[in-house]
Amino acid sequence: MPLGIYGEGIQTRSWTFTILQNIMLQYILTIDLSKRRLVRPMKTRILILTMMNKLRAAFVVLPYLLCVCVVIVSVAGLSTDSIGSSNTMSVAQGSRRIVGKLKPETSMVLLCDIQERFRPLIWRGETVINTSRYTTSVAKALDIPIAITQQYTKVFGDTVTDCFADPKDLKNTPVFEKKNFSMCTSEVVEHMKKFPIESVLLLGIEAHVCVQQTCLDLLEEGTDVHVICDAVSSQQPFDREIALQRMSRAGAYLTTAQSAAFMLMKSADHPNFKTVSKLTVNHMKLPNEFNEALQADDGSKKRTRTEE
Repeated sequence: MPLGIYGEGIQTRSWTFTILQNIMLQYILTIDLSKRRLVRPMKTRILILTMMNKLRAAFVVLPYLLCVCVVIVSVAGLSTDSIGSSNTMSVAQGSRRIVGKLKPETSMVLLCDIQERFRPLIWRGETVINTSRYTTSVAKALDIPIAITQQYTKVFGDTVTDCFADPKDLKNTPVFEKKNFSMCTSEVVEHMKKFPIESVLLLGIEAHVCVQQTCLDLLEEGTDVHVICDAVSSQQPFDREIALQRMSRAGAYLTTAQSAAFMLMKSADHPNFKTVSKLTVNHMKLPNEFNEALQADDGSKKRTRTEE
């Protein structure tokens, strides 16, 4: 059907060109005669015929070019729409990762390898333990599940009891033995599937080994990771610092225990707000060695600037 239409159009334009061509020739000859000059009418006729033939060829091809252009524009429009919708869906689906909000019903606390053998070896280890105790207490108050791993328990011992306010809570928390550095063993992964987990609050040791590998594995599976920085450390400060940078660049959220706790509640109207507030006040009474280190570093920088 379209070809027939284009064919009729071509035939119509052919007649149009013939009439137009004859009119132009007659007009030029009339001008020549009126001026009583002989200007090689044959040469003029040849030039006009050549020009008209070129125009005719162009107009014959034009409909097909227009058709091709319409098809290209249509396809491009569809592609743009699909890309746009795809980007919109990606943003919508990835908004949780971009924003990084925490909700108690979709969160879990993972406590990584805070074991007795490591206790005296970890930089700022007592702050890590105190903050772990605060975090597990908040998790209990907000009914957030907790999972613990222990690295080669025969060598490194059990989880430090002080990571929980009540020793009974430690006994009632699932503990998974592992030799892999990452916490994401098959047993832990299966346990996590029992809950609608979207976000993990990650704490433990060592930052640059087990914590980091756990973080990367979780991110790779699409789980939000909130690294509780005042409950994460290594034997060497430099290892800890580089590990935090590495995890942040990979997509983890670096936060503090208090920040995470209040984000989980969202409002002072939360039914357990008073409980968490009391836990927070008691926690703030304890020394925070990470904060003290920052203050000391800031003080030394100020003294250096003053001396300069």
